[in-house]
Amino acid sequence: ESYRPKLELEECTPLQPTNTDQERKDALPETESLWYMGQSREHRHLLKHPVITSFLWFKWERMRPYFNRNLRLYLLFVFISTWYIFNNFGGFQQKQNIRDSFYGMYIALFVFTLGLMVKDWVRGLRGLRMMPDDTGMYSTVHEQDTHKMLISKMSSNLLDFIQLGGMIGLFFIQPQHLYIPLIVLLSILFVREVLQLMVSMKRYILSLENWIEVIMIVLLTVIIATEDNENFMINRHLGAIALVLSWSELITMVGRHPKLLHFNIYVTMFYKVLNSFFLFLLWYSMFIVAFGLGFYIMLHTDTETDVSGLEENEQNPLFNRTWLSLVKTSAMFVGELEFSDLPINSSTYLGMVAYGYFLSFVFLIVVVLMNLLNGLAVSDTSDIKAKAEIYSYISRVETISYMESTLLGDPFDFLSNVPSFLKNIPSMSFFRQCYRSESLRQVFTKLGAKELLIFYNVLKDKEYSFQPNRRSNLCSLTADQLGLEIILSAKDILTRRRNAGEDEETEVNQLKARVKELENMHAKLDLLIKRK
Repeated sequence: ESYRPKLELEECTPLQPTNTDQERKDALPETESLWYMGQSREHRHLLKHPVITSFLWFKWERMRPYFNRNLRLYLLFVFISTWYIFNNFGGFQQKQNIRDSFYGMYIALFVFTLGLMVKDWVRGLRGLRMMPDDTGMYSTVHEQDTHKMLISKMSSNLLDFIQLGGMIGLFFIQPQHLYIPLIVLLSILFVREVLQLMVSMKRYILSLENWIEVIMIVLLTVIIATEDNENFMINRHLGAIALVLSWSELITMVGRHPKLLHFNIYVTMFYKVLNSFFLFLLWYSMFIVAFGLGFYIMLHTDTETDVSGLEENEQNPLFNRTWLSLVKTSAMFVGELEFSDLPINSSTYLGMVAYGYFLSFVFLIVVVLMNLLNGLAVSDTSDIKAKAEIYSYISRVETISYMESTLLGDPFDFLSNVPSFLKNIPSMSFFRQCYRSESLRQVFTKLGAKELLIFYNVLKDKEYSFQPNRRSNLCSLTADQLGLEIILSAKDILTRRRNAGEDEETEVNQLKARVKELENMHAKLDLLIKRK
């Protein structure tokens, strides 16, 4: 129970102005230095250090309500949009089955969302019972202060209560009126996108994820605005595209949750391989285009007279259009060769030429290029698996640093660093211009520093002590709250130091024993000399 690690977080503190009066006024981001560390291949391994991981845990605990609230809202949006699309385009005969199935799934979603909210509320209320003292230890606060903090915590969860009330109202809405909550959610997402655009226009425009969200919002808006029989077919196709985009964004958001280590790694693998494949195929796709055009010229039957010598059932219309030939060749690239469907007349000597052309495609594209792509994917995933823990911390740092800079007005112009190859171009941030104003800077400080920053109003002494082996939760944090990996890392360091001390003590005892043996031998030699 006396085991008490002490974490000194001085190195994670952002540089403050030298003026003492300004030191507590300026709320500065605290994770930008870790972001630069994560971008350096030579230094990113330092993110595994227990001091840094504990600091990231502190930061995550401060930002957890914002991240979880955004995730719960988007989860509700994906469900409502999927329900709306299935209700309108899911088929007439299955309409009742769709209605019953989605009602049952919505009940499960409501219970799941309520459980997540209660979990966040309990963790927030548990934190109200403890505040750090001058030594960095957490101790219980006075009852009067607890009431004030409880009121503040309840007001900060107002958005959760609004969402919960809206979800309760959805139990009484008819499926044909699902466009009403969908419009409300689309409006909220639109406001969120506008805020992100104001934070950094450059980063927003150059982000694929933001373009996916914009396209999804536009598609659903078009579907709702043109909901009639005349546009039914085009809306079906737009709905299918919107469905894939919304679910893709949800998978990415869930995978980036700092607590979901394995999903975090999987998302990192996916985007790493996607980026490698895109750059690779950007060049080698010309091979596929060339073969596709060659197949069209060689096999199409769109001529004045039929010169192919094939029966009508042996011809393949997919090679009669240029773009269809390219699509067919792309499908053949991934293995859908369908050798028997190729419209080749093997009764002439030109059939041997066509088969030779086809076999060269199989060897160069299907065998060589596909295996090269597989090797590239294996190489990327192996690298990520070998450095899985580091990549998870890098993803956590990126998520926290972006949210922190967004809510603090980006005082260091941090958001201009993404993407890295355009870091010399200004971020074009409206919030950063607002940050230049002293009055608006105070607004950013009140909005962001109160809940997000650690050194600004919580750990002002830049150090923290805890006693994980105590059973009482009143004056110390447990291993589950602090993070088991941090406790184990601190324990590993302590064990190594203790083993090193034991080894040194063993060596000293061995040296003492040898010295004693030498002294005994010296005494015996003295006796022999005296006898002679």
